[in-house]
Amino acid sequence: MEDQKIYLVGGIAFTDIKQAKLAQIEQKRIEILDEKLNYNDIEAVANVYKKARDNRTFQTPVGITYMLRLYDWLIKNNYEGVDKMYVIMEQEPDKANVDNLENGLLTERDELWKSRLENQKKKEWVLSNKLRTSLWVNAVLVVLVILLFVISQTGNNPTILNYKTKIINQYSAWEQELEQREQAVEEKEAELGIMYESTVSE
Repeated sequence: MEDQKIYLVGGIAFTDIKQAKLAQIEQKRIEILDEKLNYNDIEAVANVYKKARDNRTFQTPVGITYMLRLYDWLIKNNYEGVDKMYVIMEQEPDKANVDNLENGLLTERDELWKSRLENQKKKEWVLSNKLRTSLWVNAVLVVLVILLFVISQTGNNPTILNYKTKIINQYSAWEQELEQREQAVEEKEAELGIMYESTVSE
């Protein structure tokens, strides 16, 4: 007797390739739901459970196990008004049904990735704007510092950068001017013949 091929999906063994393929689709759908679903929001979890139950979204043991997990979570969190889901497979899924589910799964995944891509683009745009603003602010600050330095070096008023040099230069100029005036006075006195005798007291 030929060995029967086993297909493992989500820890569950399938002997039928169509059932295994359907279970694989449900497993991917569960992964997408788990990424989106906020388990802190009990109403959101209840809505997902009710919608999946009413639409018969899950029909394989993989999907039913997920539904039972949602049901148990709702019961443990004291949510009332949910009925346990019992599903009896009436017939094997045909290829068209599996293909339709695959297309729906691709659409959901595309929407999820599109949403993530849009969020990523928004974050990059915000970061880009912050970086651009930061660069402009830094450039303006550098220009202001250069301007202040130039003004401090070329201006006549003493600043914290050049006060010592400015004060020394100012006193040197006053001293030179005073010496020139004294010399002019002495020359004028010599012209007029005025002399002072200096007396030294001992």
